[in-house]
Amino acid sequence: MQHRPFVASIRLPLLASLAAATILDAGIAAAETWVITDQSHPTVGDADRHVLLDAPTRLEIELASGLPAAPEQATAVVQRRLKQGGTDLQRRIAAAYQGVTDAWSLG
Repeated sequence: MQHRPFVASIRLPLLASLAAATILDAGIAAAETWVITDQSHPTVGDADRHVLLDAPTRLEIELASGLPAAPEQATAVVQRRLKQGGTDLQRRIAAAYQGVTDAWSLG
């Protein structure tokens, strides 16, 4: 079999370019679209993730609504609300704070 250096010299850079293009394309395809906003500024369109920066505050307002003035009684009411909310409320709280943390980590 005859060795053809010209074909080999073209083939190797071409393969390297195709491999790089494939890797870059895979990175672009894997990128996520995040919408970071608050409740006062709703968005339209699709996103992989919606982060509401005011979600933790809204949850705190929800938990604190109608609390008695006495600190001991207020504490008992909040603890009861947290218990009644169960794992669903725990997930909402965790997701709200994680969203804000993730948004801050973006810069």
